[in-house]
Amino acid sequence: MKEAHAEQVADKLIQIAIDGPAGAGKTSVAKILSKRLEITNLDTGAMYRSLAYRMIKKRMTIEDSEEMEKELAAFSIVYRDGRVFTDNEDVTEKIRTEEVTKLASPVSAIGKVRERMVKLQQVMAEAQSVVMEGRDIGTVVLPDAQCKIYLDAELDARVDRRLKEMPFCKNREELKNDMSQRDERDKSRQVAPLKIADDALYIDTTHMTLEEVVNRIIRRVKGEE
Repeated sequence: MKEAHAEQVADKLIQIAIDGPAGAGKTSVAKILSKRLEITNLDTGAMYRSLAYRMIKKRMTIEDSEEMEKELAAFSIVYRDGRVFTDNEDVTEKIRTEEVTKLASPVSAIGKVRERMVKLQQVMAEAQSVVMEGRDIGTVVLPDAQCKIYLDAELDARVDRRLKEMPFCKNREELKNDMSQRDERDKSRQVAPLKIADDALYIDTTHMTLEEVVNRIIRRVKGEE
């Protein structure tokens, strides 16, 4: 897609909250939006992945409650020039491995983990305009966000997209089953379940291009729909 010129938005701070299941297009859309609107893109999923990566690196499990609390207290993350850093280490590619992906979901369901991450996310969104994507952004993290979006897509379409992003996944049916189980886990968890905020714009991206999705969100940001 051709690089677009920056869009003109209000001078005041703006928060764009994007929620939805895996493979709906949240990360790709958020990246393009941040460039088009010239605002910061905060990938909350990268936070849970970074924690999972650190746990794997230190040979920790989710049962290590005391070690987990110490790790959470020391956890920090920095987004810079499209890269993700934790503990001064560039983990942008390292947090996209199959091992990290499998651990990140159960880690994100732990109450103390989500509490810590939500506080960090809210602090980062207080002093700058942001587009933030995840699973509980519009309902929990930024409940007062001016623009809330819920991206969705048919499961098969989401599986195909994820296969392109994760070349290490060779078994389509296994991935489809994993994503279906994650959908159910995210929607049924007791802490901050995945759901559509009452004032969110629902967009089914199954048959839409990235540019079409981004343009519709920008119209929403500008109050044109």
